[in-house]
Amino acid sequence: MKIPKLIILSLLLLFMSFKTASACICTGETPTVTQIFNDADVVFSGKIIAKSKFKVLFKVEKFWKGVSNDKISLFNGNTSCESNFAIDGKHWLIYASKVQMFSGLNHITAEIVLKVVPCGRTTELINAQEDIKELGEGKVPVTKARSTKKPNYKKSKKPKIDRKLQTPTKNKDAVSP
Repeated sequence: MKIPKLIILSLLLLFMSFKTASACICTGETPTVTQIFNDADVVFSGKIIAKSKFKVLFKVEKFWKGVSNDKISLFNGNTSCESNFAIDGKHWLIYASKVQMFSGLNHITAEIVLKVVPCGRTTELINAQEDIKELGEGKVPVTKARSTKKPNYKKSKKPKIDRKLQTPTKNKDAVSP
């Protein structure tokens, strides 16, 4: 009876000694700048300004594709397939795609989010000289400034209504839409 206990103990120690396996294995060659640019929905360089458990907020410095704002948020699931972003002031070159994420019970709720293209070319900007050379200069995003000015709405005169017919009559002072 001592032998089965010894076998079980040995197997248990053997399994405990294994390291966690990575679910992400990139096979083949790294895609070219042209290939990854065509596959990505968004291409930009920027600096991390905030990070939560699953999202990273960037201040966009330059963009080449798909950006309409000076800030952009990426979903980051903190898996081995995703970039290890840290809030340390580093600048990144990001290639991201729109993906549909499900949440809630039975995965009922769907949301479109941006995620870094796995096994792509996303890297710290300091290591992206080849990409920047091929991508070109890039564009600076427009910063959305808040207006302190109140909108100037002009009041239009209401048309006179002929009470007998209940239809509007032409009024010389009325402004037509």
